[in-house]
Amino acid sequence: MNTPTVQPPVAPSASTLPRTINQIRASAVSDAQAIRVRWKTLLPAAKLQWPRLAAEDLAEVAGDFHRLAGLLQLRYRLSREDADLQAHNFLDQQQHAT
Repeated sequence: MNTPTVQPPVAPSASTLPRTINQIRASAVSDAQAIRVRWKTLLPAAKLQWPRLAAEDLAEVAGDFHRLAGLLQLRYRLSREDADLQAHNFLDQQQHAT
């Protein structure tokens, strides 16, 4: 006869604990600052991602999410939601590449 094994309780990891709004804001600000600092090194990847964007325009973005999304919206004739999504995906991908 099989007896069920009892698993000991698992302590929640730091990533599963609820975060406060201030912690979420601090994390977002920190991530945005890290992208701004590294923006010049991300220019080639951005140029490959969006060939219609001029290198000068990308340099002026300086890692600012809203400026990048606005530029994408203008050059690629995207809706604001699509431009935001593309900018978010790119910046998130670059943030996790480090």
